[in-house]
Amino acid sequence: MKKTYLLAVLLGLILSCGGEDPAPIDSLVSKWLVIAPPASFTDNTPLIPKQDLKYWKIYAKNIYDNSNNGWFSEEDEVVDVNAIDTAGEVVVEFKLNNLKTMPQQKYGGKPLPLGEYAIRVKTQTMDGETSTFSDNEILWENN
Repeated sequence: MKKTYLLAVLLGLILSCGGEDPAPIDSLVSKWLVIAPPASFTDNTPLIPKQDLKYWKIYAKNIYDNSNNGWFSEEDEVVDVNAIDTAGEVVVEFKLNNLKTMPQQKYGGKPLPLGEYAIRVKTQTMDGETSTFSDNEILWENN
């Protein structure tokens, strides 16, 4: 079994803004999760995303939740998204509003409650190995 791998996840802001006027502050909340697959395991063995990745594990923590001193934990996992789509391509973006309708592991299959969330990601390989949390987090408002 390979050593735990590095998670090189890029969490990005893709905003739905148009025109020349600056966007209102409310629109600066992320609407998409943009993911860059890791290039290698920690032992520098190349990681081949289409072959090695199974899930993007998405974690959401209400920004007002101070449990665990505000740090993310395994209890904050809400959903696993297939890292490879039905066409065999690596999934590199995820519409955060999809979390509104997906059964949430954290909430016993119920929808994610309304609120403002910090989002982080882990990856899981076909071998079942899971990375550490992504370095970056993004803000998403479930309203």
